[in-house]
Amino acid sequence: MIDRQQPQTNTSHVDSAVDDCWTRIGVQGDRSCPELARHTHCRNCQRYSAAGRKLLDEPVSPADCDFWTHYYAQPPELAQPELQSFTLFQVCNERFAIATLCCARVANMRPVHRLPHRSSSAILGIANIHGELIVCVSFAALLSLQTSNTTTGTSEGKLLLTRWRDGPVAFVVDVVESVQKIATSQLQSLPATIAQTKTRFTKAMLALGDTSIGVLDESLLEAAVRHNLA
Repeated sequence: MIDRQQPQTNTSHVDSAVDDCWTRIGVQGDRSCPELARHTHCRNCQRYSAAGRKLLDEPVSPADCDFWTHYYAQPPELAQPELQSFTLFQVCNERFAIATLCCARVANMRPVHRLPHRSSSAILGIANIHGELIVCVSFAALLSLQTSNTTTGTSEGKLLLTRWRDGPVAFVVDVVESVQKIATSQLQSLPATIAQTKTRFTKAMLALGDTSIGVLDESLLEAAVRHNLA
């Protein structure tokens, strides 16, 4: 690792050549300078400007030359990987990841009341979540996964609350695992041989351990929910 700390140069010769009156009677001192009434701030004073020009005209010390020569001769440091935050969850033994920015909270299952005249199996109904009526969507049905009792909203599971432009939506999932920061370099393009059900709303794959996780495309997911609600 390169030591980027600048050297402590000896400026005693500079201090003796410059009258730093701003530190005594100026804005950094007791403000007793009579010129402050006219200039308001020391940086507007000709003495301050002249002192700055004198400092800039001072010759560079050998210590400074050695430091900056060594500094710029070093290879650049490796940039930190770009990280993205994803919320990982599981449905029907399949694991998925969605951008954490889309997620509002995780809630326990609660009674879901069906909406009349809705034929879509993905739209389970509405539920009262912390005093707010929110549409509940079966993620398994939306992706045509093999459904279980959990994904029908009739037994224990979790509600993953997400927020979209049209309002909040609660996805019924089996397990909400964790929130993880993933390097962009870890995201892989979709292989052509993977099952279509898993790539229907995914934009990339993430390999964690021995498991491949589908990274959801938020825009496609939002469009699918809007279509089923229409």
